[in-house]
Amino acid sequence: MNKVVLTDHLNKELALIRQILKETDTELIAEDCGTEDETIDAAKDADVLMTANPRFYTPKMIGSLNKCKAVVIMSIGYDGMDIDALTKNGIMLINVPDYCLNEVADHALALLLGMHRKVSASDAKLREQLEYRPYQLRPIKGLSDTTVGIYGFGRIARRSAKRLSAFGCTIQFFDPYVDSDYDEDGVHAKKVSFEQMLRTSDDILMHAPATKENYHIFNDDAFALCERKPYVINVGRGEVMDENALCRAVTSGKVSGAALDVHEYFNDFKADDAIFNTPNIVLTPHCAWYSETSLNNMARTVAEEINRVMRGQMPLSVVNKKELGL
Repeated sequence: MNKVVLTDHLNKELALIRQILKETDTELIAEDCGTEDETIDAAKDADVLMTANPRFYTPKMIGSLNKCKAVVIMSIGYDGMDIDALTKNGIMLINVPDYCLNEVADHALALLLGMHRKVSASDAKLREQLEYRPYQLRPIKGLSDTTVGIYGFGRIARRSAKRLSAFGCTIQFFDPYVDSDYDEDGVHAKKVSFEQMLRTSDDILMHAPATKENYHIFNDDAFALCERKPYVINVGRGEVMDENALCRAVTSGKVSGAALDVHEYFNDFKADDAIFNTPNIVLTPHCAWYSETSLNNMARTVAEEINRVMRGQMPLSVVNKKELGL
């Protein structure tokens, strides 16, 4: 029997995965590893590994694998995974590139609308004062009067742009991997420099993955360029933003407020972190990807990719395919 090990917990979708894996006589063992050593022990005789959080997939752990053909990361992004170590050991990295594109775009718009309409502030003031005082919320700017700058313009960002276009927003973006303006599906988005996006955006929406090049690209210097006191929304990766710099920018009024679904230190929150103690910052718990539909789609895709590995077929989404010469 083939063996798959899940090294961190996935709850009820295991039943669906197990059902699909029966097609290749594959057993799924679910663990909830909390250390590197626990991960090494759990993974030692697996044919395939599954993970949602690869923080313990270190070079030592990956080097200890003696049977593993593939690691499936249950997300679109794979920036926390040591691809070089996997490739060196001849192990495929498989991601799930399509399962939650609409959910993340929906969440991005929900956060942006919530900030623009000051939903959290309205709720707090009404509970505190027990009467209507809407003018206390001024200024509120109509979305059709705003220019939204999008950092990173991949598939999810383009879905966000489609949604924003319905509100009449002017859309611009910065993405070093996109060569020109975007004119598709009734959406026009102008490519601008990073500095121009900062200077001329009323809202900044972050959709970019984390790379070595963009670590803390949103820092004190970047926020100092913001001329329109934008709202900042991040549904990409927390590492692109220096959160302490963001807190300083919000406190000083250089940035009007922020809504973050991703955080650099999401495994190590502390109650006294500035991000929890700065007004006008709304936080959600890295849930933009989630819906019952997306979770089901992810589980099904993961299981089908594992079955391809077990049958000796090429999985549909191998991140290091070229590096492995496949």
